[in-house]
Amino acid sequence: MFGLLLTLFKPCNTALVLWFIWSRKYWLAAGAIFWLMICDIFDGILFRRSVLAHNERIVWFRRVLDVVGDRIAIEAVLILMIFHTEFPLYLYAVEGIRQAILLLVILYGYHIGKPLREPNMCSRLATFAVGLMAITWLVFPGMASILLVPVSVLGILGIITYYRTVASAV
Repeated sequence: MFGLLLTLFKPCNTALVLWFIWSRKYWLAAGAIFWLMICDIFDGILFRRSVLAHNERIVWFRRVLDVVGDRIAIEAVLILMIFHTEFPLYLYAVEGIRQAILLLVILYGYHIGKPLREPNMCSRLATFAVGLMAITWLVFPGMASILLVPVSVLGILGIITYYRTVASAV
């Protein structure tokens, strides 16, 4: 039950991050992003251990809500950071391209009748690295570009893994 609550509170956590960025309280925003990342890690783990994990409708609802919530949270935070913290467009572009390619692979999976159900570890780690990149930009801006390497490498590996999963159905 607590895992589902963490998923449902994701919009509130995202709003808190956005408020701190808007208010130029960057250390608090970095802490709130870290909290959002921790909640994202544990919402699925705790949900799978709950009684609700046996109800297919709730599992599907939580999964869709979790994925959509993650994407909206990432995009909203990074876009606001572009305008309020001068977050570099090239860092955002790498994440945007990764998200667009992932969307195309997911849509292809639905098109051929083999939709992806679970994220792979490389893709999860790439998303985690994006969160770390945002935190780093807020507290140590000069170091954020270093995280472009894990975001790119893990993102590419995650996309390849997704594509192989989908393509194996053909």
